[in-house]
Amino acid sequence: MIENKIFYTETMADVFRNQGLADKARMIYQYLLEKDPSRIDIQTKLTELDSKNQTQLESVGDTAFLLRRWLELLVRYKQVQRLKAMICNHNGP
Repeated sequence: MIENKIFYTETMADVFRNQGLADKARMIYQYLLEKDPSRIDIQTKLTELDSKNQTQLESVGDTAFLLRRWLELLVRYKQVQRLKAMICNHNGP
């Protein structure tokens, strides 16, 4: 992260947020809040950032579940195909 805290400004945090660099933006927002806890606007931005992050995590969780389920079904499908081939080969033409 930026070593010189002179760059820890709301504008810089906004730039990071808009670039999708939520962790960097969060760090600066938290720093600014520590300096001035009365900044409701900064608290709001931090809350929005955390809310967006939670939504993304839930989406990733849903995607991971679906991918895992799809892989399980693919494995079962392959097993069924092998069993069918074995049965056809065993019974002959």
